[in-house]
Amino acid sequence: MYKKAAQQILLDKVDYEVWLLDFLAKRQDMFEGGKDISLIEITSNKPGAKVNVSMTDNIGASTAQSIIDAMAPLTFTASYKMLDMIFEWILEENQRAGNISKVPRRFSDKLKLCSNISKLKFPPLFMNQRHLHVYSEALFSQLLPYRNAIVHDNSFSVSGDSLTLSNSMNGISLTLSRVQIGCLVRFVVALVRALAGVIVIDSYMDNLLRYHLDVLATAHGLATFNQQMPLLVHVELTVPKQGDSFLANLKHARDTVSSIHPGRDVVFNLTVLGVEGENLIAKWYFEAEDVPASDLVAFSAESHKTNQLK
Repeated sequence: MYKKAAQQILLDKVDYEVWLLDFLAKRQDMFEGGKDISLIEITSNKPGAKVNVSMTDNIGASTAQSIIDAMAPLTFTASYKMLDMIFEWILEENQRAGNISKVPRRFSDKLKLCSNISKLKFPPLFMNQRHLHVYSEALFSQLLPYRNAIVHDNSFSVSGDSLTLSNSMNGISLTLSRVQIGCLVRFVVALVRALAGVIVIDSYMDNLLRYHLDVLATAHGLATFNQQMPLLVHVELTVPKQGDSFLANLKHARDTVSSIHPGRDVVFNLTVLGVEGENLIAKWYFEAEDVPASDLVAFSAESHKTNQLK
């Protein structure tokens, strides 16, 4: 169960929704009226660092953001569909394994069956990181009446950056802000990709998802983690040439970043600048998840070719 073929089935189920929500999330990041990007400049094995914070502004930000706000009902229902497809996929895998006889079509029946954990075998991600299972199932359950408010009852409204959903049958309502909808989007997209084996939920990503879940406390109704937003920064590490290579002290870089942001969960994208005297000889770039884990790394013309910049 839950091998590569099954993981591809999950991706195929939500291919359009993943594309749409990822597209909207990136546009929201782009059009939030500016973003602080910390750049920490470090020289390998030398004390001290230079910290620069740049502000990026976006022309047309307010117009673009108003369009994204107006799409909040679609964004919400697409997010809910992804939750539904995750649990439907789990039930289908259990049906193929002979653990259950059929997969119900009604949302309420799926929820009832999913809660019967003695009958089902869940994906390794849900077994190893139990909170992801518990909170995603709570969102699937608690948001169902509001999904129906959009799809069946047309009982919703968008005002500014808020989406208000009402369920006349139960006499309940829920208001989600732009930030909360953004957290819902990012949570379900990451969850699908992790279940499908596209990404790994490492400690940084897990803390980020816990932060998203804290923002969504009114939606899932469970306890909060009291998780701060983890930080992502950029590091430029200048490394003088030694012999035929550039020996980068990545432990020094990590220690420097930690000293600048004490007590915070911080990861960084890394640019290694190989210099000889005043001349820039070579440059390598790593996304945060690809930064080498070793304390000392030797860079040369032959190493890390896929990361070398021209």
